[in-house]
Amino acid sequence: MLKNRIYYNHKNINAEVVVIILMIFFSIGIRFYFADFSKHFFVFMKQIKDKIRVKHFFVYYDELRYLSLAESIAHGQGLKIWNLESGYQKILYSLFIAPAYLISNRVITIRVITLINVLLMTLGVIPVYLLSKKYLLSPILRVLVCMLYLLGSDMTYSMTFMSEILYIPMAIWLIYLLINLFEHENNKQKILYSVLIGFYIYLMYLTKEIALIFLIAVPAFNVMEYGYSRISNDWPRKKGFINIAFESIGVILSFLLCHLILKNTLFAGYGNSYNQMGINILLQDGRIRYLLYGFVYYICSCLVAFGVLPVLIPLVK
Repeated sequence: MLKNRIYYNHKNINAEVVVIILMIFFSIGIRFYFADFSKHFFVFMKQIKDKIRVKHFFVYYDELRYLSLAESIAHGQGLKIWNLESGYQKILYSLFIAPAYLISNRVITIRVITLINVLLMTLGVIPVYLLSKKYLLSPILRVLVCMLYLLGSDMTYSMTFMSEILYIPMAIWLIYLLINLFEHENNKQKILYSVLIGFYIYLMYLTKEIALIFLIAVPAFNVMEYGYSRISNDWPRKKGFINIAFESIGVILSFLLCHLILKNTLFAGYGNSYNQMGINILLQDGRIRYLLYGFVYYICSCLVAFGVLPVLIPLVK
């Protein structure tokens, strides 16, 4: 009977993996089909009753920056944007798409970049599946979670040239790595994991500056965990301060080491984007209203993400 059960579970796992692989190939095909369209600047003028109507179709400014940087890197011209020296340092996404600019035909180049974008976004389902295996017993639920990711609205980034294409799957991988870090009991393994995660967060920082939030989140979680474990008997990890501190110290030191190395080599002499505007930017017309609107919108999004899905759905079950 035990042998049959093991065979049954093994058979289920194989079927589950096959279904997910098929979903990946289907997602790549359908996403590439919809993302493969002309992307360029042009103006269309139409005369209606002696009036000229001008329609602008354009690629977003940030997208042009990533594309120009990628082309410059591919041809060995350094970190230039529109053939001008640039101090822009969020280069990881541009590095991923740079090989496409080794192709002389520009139409094929854009199609190759589109394919790279689709692959990056779609393969983000792998860490989603690994996370679902940790917490979901049902193969059907794991497949549904992967399907939810592949059908998510964020997948439409694959139709653009934005760094979110790389940042989103990297963020999911980071969550998986952090969970493994927090679950390790051995201090040597914990140090190795924390150093790896610090390096990984720096790679994410080279994609988007918002990655710094993870550098803050790790020690914040450790402080919260240490405090809560002292007052609650339900907390699963009963560890001393030094044991928990390994997680934060390793991550922060590893990140800072990477930052210092690149600041004194590849990015030597470059500034940063944190001191380019003053607080007076908020005094411009409409900025305060938009700030309040953005704050309310963000809080509502957090309530949906952390209230509806993790809290209400388990209660319904």
